Amino acid sequence: MKTLFFIITISIAVSYGWGMRGMIIGGERGAVLPGALLGMFLALFSGSELLAQNFFIFAAAGALGMAYGGFEPYADTMSFILFHDKERSNPKKGYSGLILKGALWFGICGSVLGMSFSAVSGAYYKPISLIILIALIPAMQGIGVLLFNKPFKKDEKIFPKIYFSIKSREEWGGNLIMLICFLVFTLAHGDFYAVLFSLVGIFGGAIGWCIAIKMYDFQVNPMKNGKYFFGKYHSWIDGWKIMEYALGAFTGLCFAIFFFATKDTMLAQRLSIAEANGGFWNVMGDRGSLVFAYVTVAVIFLTAIQYIDTKLIKSIPVRFFELTERAAMFALPMIGVMLGNTKMSELVAFFMIVCFASEKVIFERSSNISGTRKALTNTVFALAAVAALVIQIFVRLTPVAYIPMYCYYYLIAENSTSHKNEYGPSRIVVNVWFIIQSLYLTAVILFV
Repeated sequence: MKTLFFIITISIAVSYGWGMRGMIIGGERGAVLPGALLGMFLALFSGSELLAQNFFIFAAAGALGMAYGGFEPYADTMSFILFHDKERSNPKKGYSGLILKGALWFGICGSVLGMSFSAVSGAYYKPISLIILIALIPAMQGIGVLLFNKPFKKDEKIFPKIYFSIKSREEWGGNLIMLICFLVFTLAHGDFYAVLFSLVGIFGGAIGWCIAIKMYDFQVNPMKNGKYFFGKYHSWIDGWKIMEYALGAFTGLCFAIFFFATKDTMLAQRLSIAEANGGFWNVMGDRGSLVFAYVTVAVIFLTAIQYIDTKLIKSIPVRFFELTERAAMFALPMIGVMLGNTKMSELVAFFMIVCFASEKVIFERSSNISGTRKALTNTVFALAAVAALVIQIFVRLTPVAYIPMYCYYYLIAENSTSHKNEYGPSRIVVNVWFIIQSLYLTAVILFV
């Protein structure tokens, strides 16, 4: 019964994370939240004191692994299923695209998470091989996009041969090459745990998105009799959120079932190696880890110049900022995480996720408001990010501190810049459901 409770809780946690991702922050920044929740709860529920004490390593690995799928747009792809008119409807194309994108998204997350459980034992990888693999991620992405997602000239209506959108720039080719490289790398090093973790993600993402989009289609379109399934309560139901909740719940469920099915075999083998060596490896050492972590944070802050210096961004291609951001925010921290850098892992799992919410409010969402309210809101969220960094410099936080940030901080950020007229019936239901999920996850952390 305990294992079943853990599996259900992980499913709820990832469902919450995916639902919240679709609220305040989309893209790769939003995707770190469900990934962090997945990695954290797997470690905490593993039954291993070593994993539980270092939960932030796996929260960071999950966050970084889940981020890469966030580069890929999917709204256009879903429209081929959701729009039933002859002009737009193309279910075959829609489902094919979602299956591919879902498989790549969660397959990469599974690879990174699986590798993290193996890497920290020190038995499967050499540091230099991990550094080379991760450093080459931007090149993998670039090659994949060049091979599969070009040409793309929206204004001239020139699109790639294999294309699952209407006018969005797709990047699934980059994720495809990245996933293949990760699978080959883990196979070559005999890390079958990471390979299986990735295959579970591929299955969960592909099937999960089919289930999720079917539920969305069922909610948003009328039945054959012309009525909606929820009848007079139709306006209270948000089909987009149902889709996200379902996708997160199913993929979380798949990962959790696999994790507990292999916990006493493949995972236990890796933990026994780590324990025999006195704990997880820390390739950089304590001093080196601190230097690497804070230099990485400084590099990430440098990428924020695009938001501050508008003259500079006009003179440099936007694509340049995208590539430098990805390298700084995801690849560079991943090197530290995989090499057992606990400070880097803590900063990713807590500070970086706080920053993403604050950044969204300050540089985008606060444009919805003005005057004193805008100034006060921006100040509060800027101070929250600074406070998160200062606290993590001096204190190692427990899971009790992480869950309120993952849940309530994001809820506050989501609603801090909204107007009263934005709270329709479906928005109220969504917020209530978020609160219920947040209270449940908080209770689990406090009492289990």
